[in-house]
Amino acid sequence: MLPRGRNGQPSHPSGQSTLDALTHRHGEQLKALAAASVRIAAATSPDATLQQITEEARRIVGAHLAATHRVSHANWKGASVAVSLSEKYHRFASFSTPPNGSGIYRRAIHGGDPLRLSASELTAHPDWRGLSGYKADHPPLRGLLAVPITDRDGKSVGVIMLSDKEDGDFTAEDEAILVQLAQIASVSIENALATHAVRESETRLRATQEHANIAIGEVDEAGSFIAVNGGFSTITGYSRDELLNRTLFDLTHPDDVQGERELYARHVRGDLKQYALEKRYVRKDGTSTWVAVSASGVFDDAGKFLYGIRIVQDIDQRKRTEERQQLLIRELHHRVRNTLANVQAMLGATARSASSIQAFYDSFAARIAALGRTHTLLTDDYWQTAPLREMLRLELAPYDDGTEGRITLKGPPVELAADLAVPTGMAIHELSANAARHGALSVRSGRLFVRWDIIQDDGARKLSLEWIESGGPAAQKPTKTGFGSTLLRRVLSVQCNADVELSFDDMGLRFRMVAPLVERRLVPSY
Repeated sequence: MLPRGRNGQPSHPSGQSTLDALTHRHGEQLKALAAASVRIAAATSPDATLQQITEEARRIVGAHLAATHRVSHANWKGASVAVSLSEKYHRFASFSTPPNGSGIYRRAIHGGDPLRLSASELTAHPDWRGLSGYKADHPPLRGLLAVPITDRDGKSVGVIMLSDKEDGDFTAEDEAILVQLAQIASVSIENALATHAVRESETRLRATQEHANIAIGEVDEAGSFIAVNGGFSTITGYSRDELLNRTLFDLTHPDDVQGERELYARHVRGDLKQYALEKRYVRKDGTSTWVAVSASGVFDDAGKFLYGIRIVQDIDQRKRTEERQQLLIRELHHRVRNTLANVQAMLGATARSASSIQAFYDSFAARIAALGRTHTLLTDDYWQTAPLREMLRLELAPYDDGTEGRITLKGPPVELAADLAVPTGMAIHELSANAARHGALSVRSGRLFVRWDIIQDDGARKLSLEWIESGGPAAQKPTKTGFGSTLLRRVLSVQCNADVELSFDDMGLRFRMVAPLVERRLVPSY
């Protein structure tokens, strides 16, 4: 150990001796830097590389605290950080993540130049805010040396920070050696990230090949499989050994074989170096599945076909979804035309029966809303069916005050096809609106009982629906025919082929309809 002067620097009998000592120390640092570069390069991951850089920086310069930040796109909150502490700060062993971006060291990364401060200069620096919020878990800073890490384009991507040097203040030589280490760090971090990305990519590729529905295989000139991955077994249901005893034509659906043979013959001749097609495979269990095939050939220098590489992806769900979408589009066109016709009919009928503009608006808006509720239930099931109980519940919910027995719904689960659901939903709305204005739901003592069942009539399944009001005002037969009466008596009969009964008596309104249940699935289910 060299003797110390008043400023903590080595004291020598002559200036030449001091220069020699500093030169020797710098030479030792360069040797340590060379050895450190080997250890940094041997790190196996980006995090390990960052940690090794931090450890080497602290040891080479001789500091008690070191921290390295790797910052991407100035995102300090997402920065990767590595910390190295000497035994002096063993009580801060749990300290691992300094406050990202809040330290004075960020001046180095923003300015792109090293920052070297003595303890007194650090305290007096205008950017220094101390560690008042972190005194309990942050080692004290005694002087500072911060050097930016720059990429090959000169952009700052991180910073190496040292504090509390072991033998005095940081020197220009310390700064120079840390600048060189930062250059090594830049290359090492970039290489570590690239290697990590390649390793992750290879891992993902292997996982995709072996576990996803992507098959990769090699075939000979005759189309026989000579190598397959696990994806082929997943898609076809055949084992690897079974596939190696088959040709690509054995797997192809009979209707698609000829097209594949013609393409493959041109492929082998070299007319098509690569091609792609969608076709069907026949699985081991006899079912068919759609696949997308990408075929490329490997040829020798003379252009002779050696083998073909086939990448096969299961697109069965996509093809079936496309089929569903086409059916839905056709059904949507049909439904839009029907809906517009319904709206037009409601508009005309409401206008003829309305006594004022406000009455017209209220009635028409309510009818449109009721139609929308039924459409919502239908679209939830791809325009196939709507549940009758839910249709009733949504329509009657505003009138249900929670009084026991005020509204009773009784019947088995029934799904109504769209052609029956739309007019039935409109009928339920008209009945509900009438009950709220003139019938059982207009008084507190009123009761409503709705029951339904599936019955057999002339060998056909039919819906029997009854609407029974009681406890309210006596039902009065309307003096003029409005939209509601027309809907209940004529529309249901014509559109739904329903038998309709509507009666008015002192007990209240009674309605019954019996309509055929159409068993239909507009969109196939797979």
